[in-house]
Amino acid sequence: MKKIIYVLFAISIIAVSCSEDEVSSEIQKQPLPEFSVINVSQDSNWDYWVLGKEDYYLIEANAKKSLPKSAVYHSESLDENFTILFNDQGNLDKVYFNEHIFIFKNFNGNFVDLGVVYPDGTVETFKKLETENYNWDTTTLSSKNRNSKNFERELIRWTGHTIAGIPCALSVAAALPTGGLSLLGAGFTCGLFLNRLVGDILETDFNIENDLNEVLEVYDYGATAGNCLALNAFDCAYGVLSIAYDELAERLNEIETNENEIESVIALLESMTVLVQNINHSSFTEIKGIIENEGFVLNSIDHSDDFEIAYLINSDVFAMFDGSQTWNGNQNYSTEDANAIIDFVRNGGKLYIQSKRRYDNILSQLGVTTYGNDGGSSGFDWGLIRSSATILFSHEITNGLSRIVGDVGAEFDLDSNWEILGKSTEGENLLARRGFGDGEVVLWYAQRSYRNAGPSGNVYETSLSEGDNRQFYKNIFNYFYSMK
Repeated sequence: MKKIIYVLFAISIIAVSCSEDEVSSEIQKQPLPEFSVINVSQDSNWDYWVLGKEDYYLIEANAKKSLPKSAVYHSESLDENFTILFNDQGNLDKVYFNEHIFIFKNFNGNFVDLGVVYPDGTVETFKKLETENYNWDTTTLSSKNRNSKNFERELIRWTGHTIAGIPCALSVAAALPTGGLSLLGAGFTCGLFLNRLVGDILETDFNIENDLNEVLEVYDYGATAGNCLALNAFDCAYGVLSIAYDELAERLNEIETNENEIESVIALLESMTVLVQNINHSSFTEIKGIIENEGFVLNSIDHSDDFEIAYLINSDVFAMFDGSQTWNGNQNYSTEDANAIIDFVRNGGKLYIQSKRRYDNILSQLGVTTYGNDGGSSGFDWGLIRSSATILFSHEITNGLSRIVGDVGAEFDLDSNWEILGKSTEGENLLARRGFGDGEVVLWYAQRSYRNAGPSGNVYETSLSEGDNRQFYKNIFNYFYSMK
């Protein structure tokens, strides 16, 4: 298809391919425009053809001709076609490219969730991909003037804008070391595809031509049989439309064949994923079950040393269940990792965190000041020891609770952005929550009050069986899930 389209547009090639007496004087009548928009609904199964000097895309509208239904975008630089499907609201739904099926969900400014079905049938998800240089909400498809030329232009602009976001998302996912999209190779850069063409249609009050033949006659997008696989310019153009629609049908069949894999990807994208630190220990099997019963998909790391920023990409919640004991004053997380956790929350993530001095590079950015020691080697130097939250303030997290029993933790002060949810009888702050950016943070002082029920042999440890601890953790994860 690249050869066909290249010939349609490359006047210089025509001149080389033909003798002077084969090229009529009318060929030079008008120079090629930067782009053309043609209504081809009378000549093909497509509705619009947006032609640039290199790239192009074809649009099939829905039955009411009010929203895009499907599109084929041809990238000259990659010599590849992208088959693009839209949902009933006209938003990007699925893309077929290079035997991969991509599923797009949850558009929010510069963020999008992406699922992939690989050629071998394996699947992968990438949540909250940040397309830094592309905003999915920049152009909106309004419902006004749906039967006018203005709305036709709006539909074409919206489709082009949406297509231009595809390589932005794929390039971000391909750059992640944990994903398999790096196999797609070079060429995926945000702004490379369709950049000039989209810019033109977004900024220009363009005309929509209604007769493909007239456009070919006026601009003469190709003139001789030899330059279009033994077809004349008209047959060549109609051939492109027909081939593209046949390809669309083939891709739809491929997508249908992978229906089960696609459904599993959608389920993962629509569920919430919690990254839990230190959950695989034999003492924490019950809290693991609580989290899963609240509807979460659970991923885990054993210790803070195992943490990688990329793990946050597919997580909606980060539960910092760190039961480790260190007294050397070092921070559990590097400055880079701490900043990534803060960005995760700011961009909509949910965080459960404990009051520890060795979390100070995280807590301080959230408006928490800890003081005292983290236990010391004797274990007697914690600021808070066996404190229980008995003064509880009304909130979803404290619903149905009368006493939450903790073990040990650092004392802390909070800035005015925090809402206190629980205090000890002595008036010490033990439990609080706050919004941070688009995200949410829950702070509970205790280190291991989520242990399995039963005595541990350690006087400083509590468990899910004490007080209302079990319901407390159910409430926390139910609260996070309700913010989906």
